[in-house]
Amino acid sequence: MELDAFIEQWVEGYLLGDLRSMAELPPDKSGTEYGGAGYPMLATTVAGMELLGLLLMRDGSQFDPRRGRDHFANYWNHYLVPARPLYRSLEDLLYTLVRNGIAHTFMAKHKVCDADPMTRTPSPR
Repeated sequence: MELDAFIEQWVEGYLLGDLRSMAELPPDKSGTEYGGAGYPMLATTVAGMELLGLLLMRDGSQFDPRRGRDHFANYWNHYLVPARPLYRSLEDLLYTLVRNGIAHTFMAKHKVCDADPMTRTPSPR
């Protein structure tokens, strides 16, 4: 499969299409604060960052399932941090706590919470 066709089908079609679909889901009607597809959206986003990091590897490396952390870090450091410098040096922490936590146990690991990105103080609940 050519790269353009891959990006159209897998990135723009499935990945971004799924995110758009989940973003349009109505809030949970039970009145609780839970639900709303937050974890599936986050899992899809970080998996997408890992995929894009692989596709954008500057060393031209081929797919290696043991290099997921490298792929994620590549996307984080070369594409996310330039747009959001405050996130510099957080790729390993987020990969471990969020990406691995949600992918393997469907729970962000301990001490992950909503926070104001400018002050890093927890959001009130």
